[in-house]
Amino acid sequence: MFFMSAVDEEDKLDRKKAAHVLRRSLSMLSPYRRQMVAATVLVTLWTFTVLAGATVTNTGALQNDGTIFLDPSTLIAGDLMGTGFVTIDTGSTLEVQGAIAAGETIAFIGGASYAHFDSPAKVAGSVSNLDLGDAIDLKGVDKSSIGYDGSVLSFTGGSFPLSLAADVSLQVTGSGDGALLSALSSIPSYSLRHKRIERSRGNSGRNRAGGVIGRSLRSCGGDSPHLDVQRVCLPTSIRGLLWSSGSASRTRQFATF
Repeated sequence: MFFMSAVDEEDKLDRKKAAHVLRRSLSMLSPYRRQMVAATVLVTLWTFTVLAGATVTNTGALQNDGTIFLDPSTLIAGDLMGTGFVTIDTGSTLEVQGAIAAGETIAFIGGASYAHFDSPAKVAGSVSNLDLGDAIDLKGVDKSSIGYDGSVLSFTGGSFPLSLAADVSLQVTGSGDGALLSALSSIPSYSLRHKRIERSRGNSGRNRAGGVIGRSLRSCGGDSPHLDVQRVCLPTSIRGLLWSSGSASRTRQFATF
């Protein structure tokens, strides 16, 4: 059995002729430039979809001047260079073994995401939107040396910009090889302390606040909200509800409706 080439030897192009054909092909495709760009974008998006959940390792310098989506995936890079973005979605991991350029931005976008910086002193890029469930591991950093002023995280040997998601505060604990940064909810928890129940109906079939008992929920007369045994009776204007947080009571204001 033998195989024949699809192109005869005398029909093969040398390097010069091949370059000429390539140039002619590109010039003929120039009117379709927009379609070519759209096709390239679609192929790129399809590639990212196929790689979702994959682990990509690059122990050298990774030049990123666009956007890298980890959704969910694991990316291990030697150095992260450029002026691009790395978004870490739910369940994803980013590990950078070396430097992170000042032009790079690492953004947490889904919660339960993890970043590990093997050389924190070489991190100059920004980290944003650290939220509940997210964590940043700083290898070799003593947790007691960490300071945070609301926009910059500092520690012995280095610093980098860090922003938190809304309604969270920074929590610093020890990790297996350094310090672990995570987010802690800053919203106080409240528990209902008092319930007042009105049972009086009077001869008119109405409660003391003037609202009709039973059937439907309506506005009550007067200005005192209360809980009826048969229904919740709401006044026209709710000015405050009494809640407690620990031993201190608080009144939370609500808009008139």
